[in-house]
Amino acid sequence: MEIGDKIKKARKNAGLTQKELAEKVNVTARCIQYYEGNIRKPQSTEIIIKLAAALNEDVSYFLSEQELSIMRENEMFIGEAESKFGKTGKAQANYLIESAQALFAGGELAEEDKEAFFRAITELYFDSKKNVVKK
Repeated sequence: MEIGDKIKKARKNAGLTQKELAEKVNVTARCIQYYEGNIRKPQSTEIIIKLAAALNEDVSYFLSEQELSIMRENEMFIGEAESKFGKTGKAQANYLIESAQALFAGGELAEEDKEAFFRAITELYFDSKKNVVKK
C-alpha cells in the first residue's frame, strides 16, 4: 500500500474530509488530493508528522523502516546544523535536504546511492560551514 492510500484510509477512519485534513495540516485540499491519488508524496518530515498527528496515527504507519531511518538521519543533520550554526544553519540544512529529495523523487538512483549522496552532501555542507566560520 502506497503512502497516499494510507493517508486516504486513515482520513476516512478519522471521519475527516480532504478539506478538513488540509486545514489541520496547513496545506491545500488539492495537495491532499494529490497525496491520496499517489500523484505526489509529502516532501517534508514536518508534513508527515502533521498528517500523523491529525489522523491519530504513528508516523511509522506512513513510512517504511528505511524511510524512517532516513528521516531520523535528516533530523539529526538538521539538529546538528542548528546547534552549530543557529537558525540559519537549520534553514539551510532543511533546504538542502528538501532540494535533494526533490531531485531524486523520480527514483532514478538505487537507495544505497541516494544514501551515499546524502552522506557526501552532509560532509560537504559541514566542511564548507567550517571554512566560512574560520575566515
